[in-house]
Amino acid sequence: MFNLIPSSDMQSFRRLHNQSLEHREDFWQKQSKLITWDKPFTRVMDENFSTGSVAWFIEGKLNACSNALDIHIQNGGGKDIALTFIDCENTIRTYTYRELTDEVITLAAALQSNGLKSGDRAALYLPDIPETFFFILACARLGITYVPIPSRFTPEVVKDIIGDCAASLLVITLDAASESYISRAKSLAGMVNGIPVVSAGKTEFEGTISYEAFRSAGADTTAIPAVSVDSEHPLLILYANSATGIPRGSVFATGGFIVQAAASFASIFPDVTDKHGKRSMACCVNLASSAGQSYGLWGPFINGYRIFISADGENPSVDRLHRMLEENPCPALLTTPRTIVSLKHEHGDKPLSTERLFPLVAVCGDVLTPRLVKYAGNVLTDSAVNVINMWVQSESGAAIINTYPHGELNRAGALGLPFFGIRPQIVNHLGEISRTNESGQLMFSGSWPAMIRTIWGQHERFLELYFRRLRGYYNTNDGVRIDGDGFYWFMGRLDDVIKVRGQSLATSEIEAVLISHPLVAESAVVSVGDDEGENIIAFLVLERSAEADRDALISELSGYIERRIGEFAMPTRYIVTEELPRTRTGKIVRRILRRIASGNMSIDEDLSHVVNPHSVDRLISKQGL
Repeated sequence: MFNLIPSSDMQSFRRLHNQSLEHREDFWQKQSKLITWDKPFTRVMDENFSTGSVAWFIEGKLNACSNALDIHIQNGGGKDIALTFIDCENTIRTYTYRELTDEVITLAAALQSNGLKSGDRAALYLPDIPETFFFILACARLGITYVPIPSRFTPEVVKDIIGDCAASLLVITLDAASESYISRAKSLAGMVNGIPVVSAGKTEFEGTISYEAFRSAGADTTAIPAVSVDSEHPLLILYANSATGIPRGSVFATGGFIVQAAASFASIFPDVTDKHGKRSMACCVNLASSAGQSYGLWGPFINGYRIFISADGENPSVDRLHRMLEENPCPALLTTPRTIVSLKHEHGDKPLSTERLFPLVAVCGDVLTPRLVKYAGNVLTDSAVNVINMWVQSESGAAIINTYPHGELNRAGALGLPFFGIRPQIVNHLGEISRTNESGQLMFSGSWPAMIRTIWGQHERFLELYFRRLRGYYNTNDGVRIDGDGFYWFMGRLDDVIKVRGQSLATSEIEAVLISHPLVAESAVVSVGDDEGENIIAFLVLERSAEADRDALISELSGYIERRIGEFAMPTRYIVTEELPRTRTGKIVRRILRRIASGNMSIDEDLSHVVNPHSVDRLISKQGL
């Protein structure tokens, strides 16, 4: 009744989606069969948005690691390749499902020997390397809640996170390619007291335990069975680098997370196989994110895929992408808009290869513009239809709106269509459902299995952030609209609304006009107040080939805005730069842009949440701050 891989026509998709909403519990019960349960659940779901209480697959018991690894060995797939790592020298490290399982069990024995048990937390401050997978899977095998921390966070932030979640173990590495990360990891090792610090690699450092010494201390691995945990047992905690300075850890439950990761991955990623009938995907998204966890680890492993990762992490070079395609000519690619922009700057408009292209390019983390879709369709894959967008918030756990690699189910620039069993609503400022093409806040009138359960130790903050704006809804604070065909379109964050000369407008409206100019690659608009009110400041990144006179270009852009929005929306200042500051998920850091525009930004600021801090230095230099 519920086919996860939709037909290529919109009519069939709508029929299936409506059925999944009318029979929501039946739909998710069927998806739960994608995994193996140690004890069947008694009820599919309980939800109460007034108290922020959400639970899925109640009283069921399972083990996430067993579903990712053991099940394939039991079904004869132990010799299939599970994980491939390409290092800085293009050297390959490959692990079969059998080899990966053996390493994970050995590491689980070591964790147990060091006193860690189900319910404890382990902090993993690691780049995307094989050891990151080893520790995540070993923790899940024992019911230890793992805390993947972005490798660009400062030691001070990581220390606060460790304290907030009361972690019993910290894992770092000193073999990473990034010298800046190694410096941070060494500093952190000297700041942490009272818990073991493991160095996952060959390089040792005073105050840490080497990986080999740690793993060799384990007990007999035959006595390390997978621990069966409750469906609502916390699988992982993802921390945001909160602007408030108070750590904010999103908690995700085991059963719901892996069920939806498996179902969503199976629906979005096509069943493309190589000449041996094997399936694979290349992950160029940070594992310390919801998208990285769902589509770079649990989703592909549960579905029996081979995962490629590289030392480049989120920014693979052209050579690294070619190497992935040489190893297996049919991997799907999981990436971000920022990676595509970087590739365009490095590689230009020439396709990667006339013979080896990615059959699918799945993109998440920021707005995917029609221009980037067209570029990726020409360079990375053989058609723009194969470039799909996935709307994954940190708190959503998995994509809950996405496009598909089918003509009628893909529209360049759109967020996409709602995933099966999920009902989005667009609500205007009066609390009413918005009409077609009328912008409003994206909300959800029901839960889904992978969604955040709470903020670790701060349930009241959880309620305030997600459930109190409009009672009975889960709030996202994203402004969207829905077109006549049912596609959702991003209109900007609602906290980016500005009032200028008595008029309220979203900065995204101005940005949309600016990037419509053929010489503008990216734009970000902020407002800065003074004694006379709010002034609009526009930051611009020009196309690489742009050689236009700056004054003439700015005059043209002002004319664009005056004609399409109105004179009141014209920026008082334009700042042209090479790159905009972004978070680890690719989102533009507007708070920093506001401070730069107002002259209140210092070179001594904490930029741990910015993936490209050099962009801030350039902007500060340009403004003479």
